Order: sequence, then structure tokens, then C-alpha cells
Amino acid sequence: MIQILIADDNDNNLYFLQALFGMNGYGVTTARNGSEALNLALAAPPDLMISDILMPVMDGFTLCRRWRTETQLSGIPFVFYTATYTDAKDRELGLSIGADEFLTKPLEPEALLKVVRSLLLQKETGTLPDRASAASTGDVFLREYNAALIRKLEDKLMELEKVNQGLSDTKEFLQAVLGNSPLPIIALNSVGKITLANPAFCAAFGYSDSEVLGRTCSETITPPSLEDECLLVAKRLSHENKSPYNTQRRHKDGTILDTEIYLCPFRVRDEFVGTLAIYRDVTQQKKMEEQLWQAQKLEAIGQLAAGVAHDFNNLLAVMVGYSELIREDAEPQSRLFHYADQIRQACSRATSLTGQLLAFSRRQVLLPAVMDLRVFLDELKKTLRRLTREDIELEINVGQQSCQILADPVQIEQVVLNLATNACYAMPNGGRLSLDLSRVNVDEDYARSHSPLRPVEYVKLTVSDTGIGMDEATMKRMFEPFFTTKPVGEGTGLGLASAHGIVEQSGGTILVSSQPGVGTTFEIYLPRTQAELTSSAEPSASQSTGGSETILVAEDNEPLRTLLCEMLASFGYRVLPTASSSDALHIVQDTQQWIDLLITDVIMPQLNGRELSELAWSARPELRVLYVSGYGADLVQRQGVPLRRGGFIAKPFSRVQLATAVRALLDT
Repeated sequence: MIQILIADDNDNNLYFLQALFGMNGYGVTTARNGSEALNLALAAPPDLMISDILMPVMDGFTLCRRWRTETQLSGIPFVFYTATYTDAKDRELGLSIGADEFLTKPLEPEALLKVVRSLLLQKETGTLPDRASAASTGDVFLREYNAALIRKLEDKLMELEKVNQGLSDTKEFLQAVLGNSPLPIIALNSVGKITLANPAFCAAFGYSDSEVLGRTCSETITPPSLEDECLLVAKRLSHENKSPYNTQRRHKDGTILDTEIYLCPFRVRDEFVGTLAIYRDVTQQKKMEEQLWQAQKLEAIGQLAAGVAHDFNNLLAVMVGYSELIREDAEPQSRLFHYADQIRQACSRATSLTGQLLAFSRRQVLLPAVMDLRVFLDELKKTLRRLTREDIELEINVGQQSCQILADPVQIEQVVLNLATNACYAMPNGGRLSLDLSRVNVDEDYARSHSPLRPVEYVKLTVSDTGIGMDEATMKRMFEPFFTTKPVGEGTGLGLASAHGIVEQSGGTILVSSQPGVGTTFEIYLPRTQAELTSSAEPSASQSTGGSETILVAEDNEPLRTLLCEMLASFGYRVLPTASSSDALHIVQDTQQWIDLLITDVIMPQLNGRELSELAWSARPELRVLYVSGYGADLVQRQGVPLRRGGFIAKPFSRVQLATAVRALLDT
């Protein structure tokens, strides 16, 4: 078998050449430098020598020169195969000292095999040129060899200069990236010491770079009870977790920040050398998520409360109505009159309860008016002083500026009294209750951090006490209906819930801060308006006398429909009852039937109140419509009901309220 000796200090090159020639039927012997190759050749001369040039101990040039001086080796083909010495002068030197071929890497395998086969054929046929006489003398070789080395050194120096410039440019680029990154970034070595901290990190955590360099995260930003970056990196390296870590980190001043950490371990030749840690402060995001979750929870509870209140109002409407009809027919001194009056009073208390539920769910009927909250609070002072005990100091600061808002004065009074009552309860041993009024302009930054405020001008009412305060668990539930910290029988748990609903339904926001043992502060923000104040003149009394007009009643609740018909009939009206909106529409479209007024429930099967009224107006444009609902007017309007073209009355209603609303529409 033909033997080929290969000298190369690169394992990959040796592996490739050994595989190439082995697959083509050649025997291969390898050496890692010229000295080792020469000893192997002298011990067992090969059929062909392939040598790299740049090698330790003895390079390829020296090996080739020695090769041609050895009698037993001088006739064996010698091939240079190099990736370093590649210019023409290198080739000229290599051939001048006795090489048969000078090849540069990389070379196609077939091309390399072709050269080897050609040289072996020449050796076999005796046509291989005698290279022994071509070897340079010592002085000539050394001169040419030194010249080749100098060229290589110059080339290497130029390459190193380019590499160094590239490294310098890369370093400047990375420094610019780290310096301008909005995210805090640090680099840690293999033992967890901080070796780099960018300006964003220093700004986020309050340290200078000199205060953190050479220290661990446990010594600086990691709270004692939490895993530091070293432990997190260990988990990352063991593939336990590759996603960002949501944890907490500590500011220099002790403030705890909710933090998202991205860890990027560094490896060099499969050895762990350090970590890049990137931080994102998600404290505000967590607060926003908590606020959103709380708002969604309250909205869901509100929808449930509104549904319960609506169904309850339907029942109350029937009870109130029939109790009044009984009172009308009974003698004032009779037991029946007394029983009916007790039922009416109980229904009134139940109506107040459902009103609070609707207030919480922001579905109650509001009668907004432009009011000056400064004047309003000034007039409310006497009531508040009667409400507070002698051991509670009451402070009311309203300032001198007008604080006009658009809101329902009755509901705003309920909000203030509810908050004052709760504050007094929270100060069993006395304290101070303060009400402060001011005008504030909320900018975009403040609005973003105090959702759901908007960047507009507000009237702010601050109600604060020095009571027992609330813990975090209580604050999370304080606006839930029926949630109370009072003993059983001392509170319904609807005070704060209804206050929250009233303020939000009025376009405002309540912000709360509290600390156990220190007290609680409620900040009520209501949009300021510059509209003219609503006249406080007493409205003229509506006539509640009856009439003889024809009224069409569309109500799917049978007890309520029967009550409406009886009430209207008792006032002398001609009543046409229908259980469905489609039946009511047929009657409206009957040109033989005269109708003066349509009374319809807003929420009904088939056609709702809005759809029924619009179809009715297309047939009778002059028709008057009175909408009835257990929901508030705002929900009715969200259903698209055009209240400007009709009237509205909320369930439960009294006999007089119904008569007044009907007469008012018929007389317009």
C-alpha cells in the first residue's frame, strides 16, 4: 500500500487529509511538526510527503531543506500545503529548496488527489525531477527564509492592526449601546461579581457604578429573602427555566421594585465565564394590572348587582302599587290602611337598598345639575357637625375658588355623608376628620400613573381621617357591595360601594390611600365645568289628575302590567294592555285604533323599547312614549332609547309619580 506522510499541527486538517487519502486506498501516517515528521520518515520512508509550513519545533521550510539533504529521502516527492504562506515569493522559496508542488488551502479534494497521483506516477516511472540539487545553499536559504518570515510578520501585524481596530470599534459600539440603553444592564463574572453597570442600572437602583463594581447582587440589589442572580443563572444553566424571571429587587433607599430579569449566560469554549443581566421595572405595570383586575371584578359584581336590583324593582313596583291602591280604598283609621302603610314603608326601605345597588353598578337614575361644590360643602357644614361626635375635630377647607361640577346634588351629598360616617366609625377614640376642596390640573404623566384619571381639570375633594386605617386586604375589597368590617347589624356594606358607583357615574374617580394605625384618605376627582349654575328655583308642581285618553301598555311582567292598568284606569284613562312588543306594534299600526300614549318596558323579548318606539313613530309620528325600567336612565340611554322624544320613570314608582309622568307627556 502506498504510504503518505502528513505533517500539520491543526487537528481538523489532519482529520480531513487522513480521511480523504484513506478512502482512496492510501496508507496515512501523521505528524504534528517537522521534527516529528523527519524522524518518522527516516525510520520508515513514505512514498510521498505533504507538509504544512507554519508549525512548532520545526517548520515546513526547514523540513523540506533537510528532506532534500537526506539520501534516503531526497527522491521522495515533497508537497507544501499551506494556508499561511500564499504569495508568489513564498511559492518561489518553497520550490527553490526542493518542493515538488506548492499548494494553498483550501483545495478541492479531487484537485489535491490529482496532484498526489501525478507525483506518485512520476516517481514510479522515474520521471520525477531531481530536487536534491535544487536546494539552496545555507546563506541563500537563510536570506530567503528570513525575507519570507519578515513578509509574514508584516502581514500578521497588518492583520492584527485591523483586528485591534475592529475590536476597538466593537468596544465603542457596545459601550454606546449599553450607555444609551433605557434598560438597566449589568455584567457578572463567573463567581457573580459585578464587572459592568450601565447608567440606566445606576439610575434605576440609585447606585453609582463604583458602589456596585466588584460586589455581588446579594450585597446590593437582591432582598435577603429572594434568590440572587447567581442562583437564577444556575437554574438557567441546568435548563430548569429559560423564560424571564419575575421577582423583586431593592433600590439603594430600600424601596422594593417589581422586576423582570433576563439572564444571558456567557460561555467560552464550553466553559461558563459570566452573565449579562437585563432588568425591567414592572412596578407600575403591576399596579396597572391590579387596578384593571379590580375594575373588572367590580364591573362583574356591578352587573350582577344591577340584575338583582332590576328584578327586585319589578317586585317592589307591584308591592308599592298595590299597597297604595289598598290605602286609597281603605279608611285612614282602619287596620287595613295601617297594614298597607307598613308595606309601603318597608318597600321604601327596600327601594333605598336597590338604589344603593344601582349606585354601585352605575345604573341608577341621576338628575345632574351644575353645582358649586364649594357652596354645597359650606351649606353641608351643619349636617356634618351633627354627624360627628364631640371627640372628633371637624375641619372643612373649601377655599375661595369656585368649584363647579356637573353632578346630582342629592347623590354627591350621599357620597360625602357616607365617607364622613365611615371616618367617624374608624375613630372610636376620637380624632380629626378633614374635608379639603381644591381645583387641580392633571397632566398626562400623573394621569398615566393614577388610572383612570384623564389629563383635564378636576375639582378634588379630599376626605381624610386619623382613624384605624385599612390593611391591603381590606383595601382590595372596600368597594365590593355588602363587604364591611363592622359587626353584624351595624352596616350593610353598601356605603363605599354606592359612593364609588356615584362618583364614576358622574365621570369622576376615587383614589384611596390608607395605613393601619395612621388613617385613611379618599381623594374624589370630579371633572370641573364652566357651565352656568343650574337654577335652584323650585319646579312647579305637576298635576297628577287623570284624564280620558287612550294609553297602550306594553309590559311582559304580568303582575306589573296588571298593576299599571289598574292604576291608569283609576285615573280615568282607557287602557290597552299587551304582553309583548309585537302585539303592541300591531295595535299601533291599526289605523282604526286611536292611541294617545305608549307606555313600554325598555327590556322585553322580541322588540325592545327602543325598537318598538321607533317603529311606532314611523306609523304615528305624533305618538308620545313613556319608558319604564328597573334599570337606571343611563342604561336606558345605552340601549339607544331617545329620551328626548319621550319620558322615563324608574321602577318602583308610586301611583302619584306615574300619574304625574303620564299627565306631563299628554299635556306637551
